[in-house]
Amino acid sequence: MFKYNYFRKICIALIIGCGIPIVTNAGVESEIHKMCSSVRDYKGCVEINSSKSSLPKCNFLNKKRACYGEETFSNLDNPKENDIYVGEFLNEKFHGKGTYTYADGSIYIGQFSENFFHGKGTMIWGDAEFKGDKYVGEWVNDERTGDGTYTWANGDRYIGEFLNGKQHGQGKYTWNSGEFKGDKYVGEWVHDERTGDGKYTWANGESYVGEWLKGKQHGQGKYTWSDGNSWNGIWLNGEQFKENRI
Repeated sequence: MFKYNYFRKICIALIIGCGIPIVTNAGVESEIHKMCSSVRDYKGCVEINSSKSSLPKCNFLNKKRACYGEETFSNLDNPKENDIYVGEFLNEKFHGKGTYTYADGSIYIGQFSENFFHGKGTMIWGDAEFKGDKYVGEWVNDERTGDGTYTWANGDRYIGEFLNGKQHGQGKYTWNSGEFKGDKYVGEWVHDERTGDGKYTWANGESYVGEWLKGKQHGQGKYTWSDGNSWNGIWLNGEQFKENRI
């Protein structure tokens, strides 16, 4: 037994001395495991950082070069609590792939550019009014901009284009709860509102195809009831105004 323990100690010393990574958790390198162990989404943090594990660990000598590491900050809303960033740095800024975990449990996993969420990333809100919401898609300077999918905690979902954090462009919204459950809108959006051409389908089978303005039928459009009857004409602020005559 004494010989076995002695041999084991020598092996460990050799491993540490040679700088061989010690696998801590299912093949996760020790440095990445250490950084991600305090992050809520351990698996996501590991996935983001493992692809760049060849980068040197950040220290006071190399932080102006590409490296990976961890930093802790006081939360802006609650200075007694800390936010944590784990990932890549360049010129002492978050740059590359990383994970940012807020004190309230919210977490962003994805790409960064000069401290901003920038590129492709996933945001999951952990508390307050957005608790349970999730966005997966493109970001520009901390704003949801580009193609993405936003899923609310109640199951509602928007898939489409965003601009400065709002639904803007072409998109599909599906209601999965509440009084609008089963309804669907596919079409144009401007600053979170149905504006432009689009089709709204109700859960009972009725539909409207036509123009919209700020969430209401406005302009030329056709309403079709579930029995097949329809009304085609001009709408004003959600009301039938003038029927088309053939």
